Amino acid sequence: MDDERFLSDLRAQLLDAAERPAGDPHPGRGRWMVQLGAAAVVLMAVAIGVLVVRTHDRAAADVDVIVDGKDLIVRLNDVETRPQAIIEAARGAGLDVRIRQVPVGPSNVGKFIASTASIPGDFRPIDRAGDSFTGFRISRDWPGTLELELGRPARTGEAWVAASDALDPEEVLACEPLLGESVGSASTQLVDRKVSVRWVMLPTPGTVAGPDGYGSWRVVQVQATGPRDVSVFATADGEWPFPVARPKPPSSC
Repeated sequence: MDDERFLSDLRAQLLDAAERPAGDPHPGRGRWMVQLGAAAVVLMAVAIGVLVVRTHDRAAADVDVIVDGKDLIVRLNDVETRPQAIIEAARGAGLDVRIRQVPVGPSNVGKFIASTASIPGDFRPIDRAGDSFTGFRISRDWPGTLELELGRPARTGEAWVAASDALDPEEVLACEPLLGESVGSASTQLVDRKVSVRWVMLPTPGTVAGPDGYGSWRVVQVQATGPRDVSVFATADGEWPFPVARPKPPSSC
């Protein structure tokens, strides 16, 4: 199916859906105005070659599927998005998706954790933060099945499948000013926090422990691996030692 026909057919389906009455979970909020606005957004998007696909279902409305040239972009907008909403939104644009919910810490709930493809493809996570991401890009004509792991709240005693940013406002060391601190100072700050701490020293070529051991090394990352379990990573100079981008501090702290 060529791009022009695909966009034309999809636009017609969306405009037809926008004109049909739909059950409104929030009576009195101007359902028809919202639907007309959604149709206008669709028309504007088609005009510039990018199509945003949404449905009337409240949960599905928290998933954006964007047709961008030869690619599909799927992005989560709400941590409470149901798996079925993701499946339906993706399949509406021709992508076969399956969701498996996995136990995670508070700040990873409602985010993608990992993906598995039935055949090789060019799956590219977007908005990645640590071990999770909130969207992805893939070729629109990719014919395989994509299985995605979606974070759900871990039950008591259940192991987390992915680490969280321990300094996130929802996590055990919420907004604790540890990044850039010396190991000695950080260890003092953590004494009364009632957490189990695993210290991870990350040597780089030519670096050695100083006269005070690792006390002067600088904290570069703090991860939560359980409700009260954290791993503190440090380097000799406080520089990020890995080729991937350095995680950003929580923006809401």
